Amino acid sequence: MLDNPVKKLIESEINLPSPPAIAVQILNTVQQEESDLNDLTKIISADPALTGKMLQIANSSFYSLETEVTSIDRALSVLGTNVIKNIALSFVRNPDDISAIKTLLKDLDSHAGLIAKIEKPEAVENIDEILEILDFGDAIMIARGDLGVEVKIHKVPAIQK
Repeated sequence: MLDNPVKKLIESEINLPSPPAIAVQILNTVQQEESDLNDLTKIISADPALTGKMLQIANSSFYSLETEVTSIDRALSVLGTNVIKNIALSFVRNPDDISAIKTLLKDLDSHAGLIAKIEKPEAVENIDEILEILDFGDAIMIARGDLGVEVKIHKVPAIQK
């Protein structure tokens, strides 16, 4: 039998924002002059997957830091806002994710094309719907390395086709 606090936690409604909502929050926060890295830390910390990705990239050999980055605050200062925005926008799982980003870009009067990075099993399952929502000039990229962490590695070549 589960301990009472654990049972309450499992049965409770945990409302974490979806990846596109977080991406929109990050983009809006970065554009506000009065915002700072503490605001971004709060937003990013709400998504464990995004937090992990930020720390992974900040600790990659690309940055060649002498000490390990163990906090979001430090990762944000290492990566900078442009890298953070790109990482946040890469978490495509379904067509709603694309729609949210397209709406944001339209609101910003941007004509930028999108590259939907397919790195999650949910995105693979929804690939037809994702392809339908993309416009001329948009693209998809199958992130084999990231996808190989999420699904059995021997399935990745067939998925990529």
